[in-house]
Amino acid sequence: MVGQVRKQTVRVACLVVLSAACLGCIWDSDTLAHEAKGIPNVIAVTTGRFERNPPLYYEMRLGRATRQIAQNSADLAAYDDSGASCDRLGRGDEAIRWMERKRQAMDQAGEPANSEHRYRYLANVGTFWAHRWFRNGADRSRIGEMKRAAETIRKAIAMNPNAHFGREKYQLMAMDWIINAPSWEQTSLGNSFLAYSRQKETVGRLAEVDYDEAAHGITGLIALGGAWESVDVFHALSFSLARQMMSIPSYMAALRAAELMDAGRISIVRGAPKGQEFKRYLHIGSALLEPRKREVERKFRELRDDADRWHAERTEFMLARLRAGRHPDTDPRFWDGFRERPAQSLEMSPLDKPWMLPALATGATTLVAGMLLLYRRRQRNRLIPTA
Repeated sequence: MVGQVRKQTVRVACLVVLSAACLGCIWDSDTLAHEAKGIPNVIAVTTGRFERNPPLYYEMRLGRATRQIAQNSADLAAYDDSGASCDRLGRGDEAIRWMERKRQAMDQAGEPANSEHRYRYLANVGTFWAHRWFRNGADRSRIGEMKRAAETIRKAIAMNPNAHFGREKYQLMAMDWIINAPSWEQTSLGNSFLAYSRQKETVGRLAEVDYDEAAHGITGLIALGGAWESVDVFHALSFSLARQMMSIPSYMAALRAAELMDAGRISIVRGAPKGQEFKRYLHIGSALLEPRKREVERKFRELRDDADRWHAERTEFMLARLRAGRHPDTDPRFWDGFRERPAQSLEMSPLDKPWMLPALATGATTLVAGMLLLYRRRQRNRLIPTA
């Protein structure tokens, strides 16, 4: 009975926290465009100012790619677009079938074993297997499907370790973390997939982590892979930034995780606290003083509200053109007329300047010393007799 309850708890946590696209390192027509642009900065990703497309965008891409394959079965990129579109639409079985069709097309064409398309096949099908496992209830009696997904991603990384800005390494860390079904053991290292390993291997795992690379990789998981709704991914991002002494970005990532908790999301970690208790844990180790925390919280809310407005305006613009039969894949003038809302300033109060607090401390010390000197002079003058 206890085992059944445990399985159900983990299953529900998986479904609530990690949406089907959470671990995505997907290759499709958007990937190269994203590679060219680069990953949005960590503050933009944490506050939600990055590109996310409506379902109709992927439905139309699927239709176009399907037609291309019907005309030319050797169009390998079209299989990627078809599979990725199905995956983003929640149609996991179809996504995997498209990848199997791609594998058959590659075999028939004699595609080299170490080619870019062989790598893309592995990256996509491994991700689609993981997503389907989540969508089907994250049943741990079928954990072999997640293990198969992880091994496929491992093969993709061996072929192309630096693809997707290196974020597949962190995708694999998260998958291994899920496979091992971690329990909540609060330590100074933090309970995120980045810090997790079996207890006897913890020090070894941390020694392998480049935290600058980790933050870059996790940011890519969010912006390009779909982990925007994951408490645990933002927890890991906060952890990696804190290890680099980047206190304000780290606290903002923790605020995003807390925002998700308020919206009903929970951690996938078995036995993890919920609500305010988990949020208190998120903020442990913050190097910010209380006045600065309040200022960061105010700025975070301002940036989040602005990002939501930007996303709504972008989506509205897209839908008007998509419904008219236009799509960025085939219409080079699709974005003509889109006036992008300027990004909010990241400036907070003057206290945000690194030299301001030392300057204020020096000024306060000088003022106190001057007042003390004036007081002593007045006291001395009172003791001098007048003629």
